[in-house]
Amino acid sequence: MTKDQAIAYDQEITQPYLAQVREDERENADAFDITNPYSLVGSVMTGALPYFSNNLLQTVANFGSLALNPFKIFAPKASAYSPEQYYSVCGYDDYAKMNIATDPFCNPVYGLPADFANRDPDDVLLFMLGKSSDNSTPYIDNDGNPLGLYQEFRDNCSNNINPYGLENEDTGEYIKSPDCMVGSGKYPDNFYIYTVDDAVSESMSCTMDDVDSDCYGASGTSSSASTSTSAGTLDAQGLMDEFATTGGNYGAYHVSSNGCTTLAAWYVGTKTDLKYGNGNGGDVVTKLVAANTDAGLSVSHTPQVGALFSSRDAAWHASSMCGDTKCGHVGLVVGVDGNKVTILETYSRLGDSSPYVRQSQITWNAGQQVDFVYLGDHLK
Repeated sequence: MTKDQAIAYDQEITQPYLAQVREDERENADAFDITNPYSLVGSVMTGALPYFSNNLLQTVANFGSLALNPFKIFAPKASAYSPEQYYSVCGYDDYAKMNIATDPFCNPVYGLPADFANRDPDDVLLFMLGKSSDNSTPYIDNDGNPLGLYQEFRDNCSNNINPYGLENEDTGEYIKSPDCMVGSGKYPDNFYIYTVDDAVSESMSCTMDDVDSDCYGASGTSSSASTSTSAGTLDAQGLMDEFATTGGNYGAYHVSSNGCTTLAAWYVGTKTDLKYGNGNGGDVVTKLVAANTDAGLSVSHTPQVGALFSSRDAAWHASSMCGDTKCGHVGLVVGVDGNKVTILETYSRLGDSSPYVRQSQITWNAGQQVDFVYLGDHLK
């Protein structure tokens, strides 16, 4: 969200909600419960805490001041930051230029503007189907699959786990464009609302009783931890945890400087009996096949669990430039469900952040420029 959107959300949604929570807690609290900050005695003790000190004389002095003006306890406390200041503490230039609201630790603030809360979900759905009074273009089919501009939005924005900002300052190409922000004008507001509604609906349908559904694996654990298909199973979370122990380094490869190829080199070197073929992200697959001519490897154009992918297609998060051409991107396929491909990937900006690797989902179609090579027959 932008700073103005975040401030408005706090004022119109968050603060009224917290006020109602405090009121509800106060009504149901035991007036003499000292551990409850909402009870009568608890609120007095909470207000008095700032007057305690490790220094006995200082504590006595503080309470002497309090005795002269006991109503200090109930006076509203001044905040260290105003809302405008809170969302401006981070000094990261890319975020500041894009007017992105961030907390003091430079984490972007995600959410929908407060005025979106009153949108009728049925009206949003009709809009997405192209059956509303203000839109006749279908953005989803009757099964909810994205179409046209909404497919672009899913690929470039909602399914793009990269942070907002420039990947290449010379070309001005974004790793995640500010066009993805609410209110940019690039995409209709209903795209954002529908995406959130769809995610909430899907998560609500995933209960612990659905052990045979797409939501959970046979063990009853979330499918994000271990992704299975008929092609086999890869423990995505286990691989991420193991890669984290490397500190983002493998031999001469370092996530901070070599980016995505670090993960590929690590996986090939530690998990297979193959020789890594080097190359930029977009060339890793073909170079791997060329470096292992007796291994029976072949390049395909269909995703499969246990395959490396190489691509210079933006849909596969390829954006960095090497001279006049894209360097390309490489990663590991850990799940395939129809045209939804789950991958493990890394890039240079993860070089200082454990586990130095991310899990992401790509919407695949046969027209994309992407190569795959299956490594499952060569695992150690």
